[in-house]
Amino acid sequence: MKKAFIILLTLLFAFTSTAVFAAEDDGVAIAMDLILLRPVGIATFLGGLGLFVLSLPPAVVVGTVSGIIDGGVGKGLGKSLGKTGNALVVKPTKYLFARHLGDNDNDDDESK
Repeated sequence: MKKAFIILLTLLFAFTSTAVFAAEDDGVAIAMDLILLRPVGIATFLGGLGLFVLSLPPAVVVGTVSGIIDGGVGKGLGKSLGKTGNALVVKPTKYLFARHLGDNDNDDDESK
């Protein structure tokens, strides 16, 4: 089990952004990203994924009840799961896999 976890982490680091695609030539930013921010990002991603799975039953119930009150079950359910999934899974995934190594700017596309 420990061996599989080490292999998984090695593959994650190998296939995410590399220094060749770094946003700038700042060695300190790249080192901090690789040593500190990527492992924290992996923990955040896994924790968010776990919380999302745990929050599915309450989100389904709340979405179904609010949908019945509003007159359309699908609308309430989609809104509830969409907000939960975006906050707990999508944002950490984008932070971990979509940004380049050393690029620590926290620009959200939604705020523009």
